[in-house]
Amino acid sequence: MTRESYAELDLAIACCRWPRSPARDSAIRDAAARVSDWEQFERVVARHRIAPLVRDGLSCATILLPPAIDERLSRRAADRAIDSLVMARESVRLQRAMRAAGIPALILKGAAVGYLAYGDVGMKESWDIDLLTSPENAAPAHALLQALGYRVVEPAGLASSQFERFTRYAMEAVYRDPATGLSVELHWRVARNRTLLPGTDVHSPAQSLPFAGDELLTFDDDTLFAYLCVHGTRHGWARLKWLADFAALIAPCSPAETERRYRAAVAAGAGRAPAVTLLLCRHLFDSAMPADLARELEGDRLTRFLALAALALMRDRQEPPAFILPPWQWFFSRFLLVPGTAYLRTEIHDLWNRPIDRARFGAPLAGSLFHLVRLPLSFARLMGRVGSRLTVRAKASFG
Repeated sequence: MTRESYAELDLAIACCRWPRSPARDSAIRDAAARVSDWEQFERVVARHRIAPLVRDGLSCATILLPPAIDERLSRRAADRAIDSLVMARESVRLQRAMRAAGIPALILKGAAVGYLAYGDVGMKESWDIDLLTSPENAAPAHALLQALGYRVVEPAGLASSQFERFTRYAMEAVYRDPATGLSVELHWRVARNRTLLPGTDVHSPAQSLPFAGDELLTFDDDTLFAYLCVHGTRHGWARLKWLADFAALIAPCSPAETERRYRAAVAAGAGRAPAVTLLLCRHLFDSAMPADLARELEGDRLTRFLALAALALMRDRQEPPAFILPPWQWFFSRFLLVPGTAYLRTEIHDLWNRPIDRARFGAPLAGSLFHLVRLPLSFARLMGRVGSRLTVRAKASFG
């Protein structure tokens, strides 16, 4: 598998290798020697949310940056590390509150992955807290988060009955605490397409991680492996940090153990996501795996297509990534994630049925009447997002 690249992204990839080693230092020095636009490199770091990893890698390899960029990058890395620690403490508090209310909850990604991957939650740059509960507990968790000071960001403005209807069609809601600025994504399913990882939920095997005199609860290693593969591949691996975290998680595994987890994830219903993930890890980070498995992954044309689609999205230089007006490969790749027609039918159904429209109009309106209402709403939303995207690109191009 080949990929186009540019020097600034190559250096970011080299800095994301884990664990620390002389080989990583050498790769960083080689990549840094080819960088000519350090401001572009700074934008790559921000775009992929990898400041703590990059600062660590550059320091270990003794790379000197232009003073102004070095100062900004160091400050960003320190700020993001503090943010991650704050979110880890808040994750503990939220889980404790959920537990006291009798609501099951697990932490997805975030502090739990930072702890497991790096042994340091501050090494992982996090944007929000991902909290998983069950569909039947989505409404109580929704109410509890608001009682704790969080406000609903998406979907906003729904009555209680509408939110309960929303949970039947969606997989998550977003909240923000105006006092602290912290954001929470409340999940009640691990994937909107229910043919992905069927049976994986908040009651799946879990592990407890000690933190701040309490614990963080997350999936056990096998379930987390499968979930992270699905999450990253569904998002086209648009952010390098997701793949870097995953590669760091499997770095201590023997090749045989990596293959065992891969087979278990496929058996759990992760489709082609584990194959795509391991192929990308091998390609970008030289992750170890048995030679027979490497040949199997490289030999599957659809897996290679999905991996190349992810690389195209990862190379996108703008922030946010091109989830609107995306590379065509990424748009079509979502329909190829799982073999068979059940996944494809569900994907088309989910694409056609907007959860927010179902929540607002699904009960009083039915059939073709519902779609007559939702189509102009969907078109207006699309145009708004496209306009926002083009504005971002124009500002980036013309200052």
